[in-house]
Amino acid sequence: MKIFNKNRKINFVDDNNVFVGFDNESDYNESFGHFFTYSLDPIEEVNLTEDKLEGFNFDKTFFVDTIVDPNDEEEQAVAFCLEKGNDKIYLVLVNSHNGYYSHGFEMGKGNEIFHEGSL
Repeated sequence: MKIFNKNRKINFVDDNNVFVGFDNESDYNESFGHFFTYSLDPIEEVNLTEDKLEGFNFDKTFFVDTIVDPNDEEEQAVAFCLEKGNDKIYLVLVNSHNGYYSHGFEMGKGNEIFHEGSL
């Protein structure tokens, strides 16, 4: 897994060239970003570097579109699953906003898009 953070975007690219791209441009005083977790229930952020993600590849069929905090509809998140054998890690993209500033995302390979939207 390689992580590229440039041109106002962050891209996560696995060994199969499947990518998740996220608009990383800040327009104002926003709270958005990404994190990794070993579980979606409960969600606990873990600090993983590229070397710890080596050999993990995206499951193209896995996509969870959810609200992180049921009491805060302004905080939205999506999750993607990375697998290596029986091990799983989840990439979570999150944005907490007032509806004005959104951040687009997409998952794909080459010209084929599997999942896309905005938070």
